[in-house]
Amino acid sequence: MYRLDMGWQDERIAVEYDGDDHREKPRWRKDIIRSEYLAHLGWKHVRVVAGEREPDVLRRVERAWMSR
Repeated sequence: MYRLDMGWQDERIAVEYDGDDHREKPRWRKDIIRSEYLAHLGWKHVRVVAGEREPDVLRRVERAWMSR
């Protein structure tokens, strides 16, 4: 139903990059609905935005993995 930027199906972990175009209302609304749907299916959803430091992103992904 949705295409993820990156994910591990067996662990149900998704990582997605949200660029500036995700700030526009129609796209933002779709992102919220997708996040809720993934949560309903038991997925951990890590959203990455421009300007985040790589170590911080990796730490968030690691926390998602550790929760599995």
